[in-house]
Amino acid sequence: MKSVKRELERIAEEATTDCYNEYEQIGGWCAYLQSEINLPCKCFVDKKKLY
Repeated sequence: MKSVKRELERIAEEATTDCYNEYEQIGGWCAYLQSEINLPCKCFVDKKKLY
């Protein structure tokens, strides 16, 4: 469990490095997620496949 927490803290640190306020943090998370998630991705909502 500690390794999962450490990994999540590492991701948060990477996403929000050099951010001075909550708006920059939001932008940091958007940039991080955009670089890490291959889009478009296959998604399921209520067992229905969405693209």
